[in-house]
Amino acid sequence: MNPVQPDPVVLAYYSRRRLTRDQLGACLNANVAPNAHEDMLQDLTIQQRTLLLDTGKGVCRIEISEDQPLGTGFYLGGGWVMTNRHVIQVDNDNRTLASTVSFVFPEGRVGPDERDMIIAHTIDPPGTSILEERVKDIALIYVRELEDPNIKLLPTALYKLPDKDPVAGKSVYLIHYGNGIDSLPIPQQFSVKDSALFLLFTNPCDNCMFVHTAHSRPGASGAPLLAFNDEKNDIIVIGINFARAPQHMFIDSPAFALQFHGGHWIRKAWPVSSRLRSKLLDINVPQLEQALTADSRGSILKMQQDNYKLLQDLLRDHDLRAILARSPPQGIDATEYPNIVFLP
Repeated sequence: MNPVQPDPVVLAYYSRRRLTRDQLGACLNANVAPNAHEDMLQDLTIQQRTLLLDTGKGVCRIEISEDQPLGTGFYLGGGWVMTNRHVIQVDNDNRTLASTVSFVFPEGRVGPDERDMIIAHTIDPPGTSILEERVKDIALIYVRELEDPNIKLLPTALYKLPDKDPVAGKSVYLIHYGNGIDSLPIPQQFSVKDSALFLLFTNPCDNCMFVHTAHSRPGASGAPLLAFNDEKNDIIVIGINFARAPQHMFIDSPAFALQFHGGHWIRKAWPVSSRLRSKLLDINVPQLEQALTADSRGSILKMQQDNYKLLQDLLRDHDLRAILARSPPQGIDATEYPNIVFLP
């Protein structure tokens, strides 16, 4: 996905719909006045602008390299980054780019490493339309470096959910790394102008979706769709951007977002992600096994089998799949855990 470079008229239109992170930051600087972008922010208080900028610390560009960006992700906390399944290109054989991409936050970069992830288990047939999809185009990727207290990268965790359904007409905001900008690496952008929900619907497969008018370009897939909670003076995630209208390559709206209502998908995946994060699956330490008696090794194997069974049951009950960047431990029969995929 390379930055699109349409004619200056189209770029000027985009520039009236979104700000880069540097531009938004300049609007908070009292020594910079008057700011050329102030008209886009006239409906936002200084506190709301500051909240948006701080929220952006938890939104990352997912890329193979600076000239090969794939999309956007955001940090949920606990080491977990959420994005779209299609951004990391999970195929029908469970191959994925999750372990080969970098996660670039405004204050730091996490490079490639072996990554565990959680996705929906069910696969839609090829050619299924957005309105008929059963599978939620979502992936959770465990980036353990984000839990390291010694690193300087401290992204804002975006696990704040709405208390109730937002209504059509509500103003929304998208923080993303979409193309349609004439620079590399693609900077973080804030879609703040003429951005609102105009349709909420649930398809026959119980996928809750929004249609919204926030500026959205290729590369904005996986971005958090945000709204202000006026009662709590806070910002919340209401959806996960995943597709846009395909009519024309330069069109930037409308777009689709999966609803975060009540955190249904998250609340299904979170117990599973916690179990993966707990490292209960990593007790097969070769040095330890060499020092143990046969009886002790049998006890460890039984503990592993119990843990994998519990994980399998959680995954099956919530129609989820875990893709683990490891081989099954010795003595573990992977065929007994159909919702767990091992990728050595």
